[in-house]
Amino acid sequence: MKISKTSFVISIILLTAFSQSCSFDQVESKYDDYVSAKQDGLFDKGWIPTTMTYESMTNIYQKTNIDINTCIFSFNLSRTDIANLSDKLLLTQTPYEKLPGINTPKWWEKGVTASNHYLLLENKTTDSIYIAIDKHDNKIFGWFKKKK
Repeated sequence: MKISKTSFVISIILLTAFSQSCSFDQVESKYDDYVSAKQDGLFDKGWIPTTMTYESMTNIYQKTNIDINTCIFSFNLSRTDIANLSDKLLLTQTPYEKLPGINTPKWWEKGVTASNHYLLLENKTTDSIYIAIDKHDNKIFGWFKKKK
């Protein structure tokens, strides 16, 4: 079978475009609860700040992109721990902007856009950590926003 030069060039262009649109360094992690996440070393990686980790955490989801050093995460907390976490947050009017380079699930984006947004006050990194809290479902959503 002979491939024409035009077909070969088009194939290379499509392959390049496809590989540019994908990020191969995205890592997705899911845990049922705090104990299983801690045993797997999730909190040692630093993506979820230690000031936000509570033993009541369940349904833990995290997706990172190593190439651009960012992540999204979500988990459920008890009402008591949500109140404790809220004391560390500053309400902000900053709207959620889709993070480039990380494929966010639709359920995650829907939860973030429907919730109040906060900024983590105890953040010791150079990046901003934003939090959205759905108090109806006791769900926390978080994402890193790189400073420009």
